[in-house]
Amino acid sequence: MVYTSYDWEHAPLIDLSPPLVLEQGQGLKITATYDNQTGRRLFFGFTRKDEMMILYGYSY
Repeated sequence: MVYTSYDWEHAPLIDLSPPLVLEQGQGLKITATYDNQTGRRLFFGFTRKDEMMILYGYSY
C-alpha cells in the first residue's frame, strides 16, 4: 500500500522521500470503492454526473 485517502474532494498530496523506485516490469495498481446511493448505474467520466478516479504522478 502506497497511498490511501477517504477525502474525495481534498485528497492530500504526498511527497515520497526517499522516492518510490519501480524497476522494469513493475507498476502500480489503483483501486476504488464507491457507494452509489443514486439508484442509477454510474460509469467513469469527467463530469459531476459520472464517477471519477484519476491517479496523478510525476516521474523523473
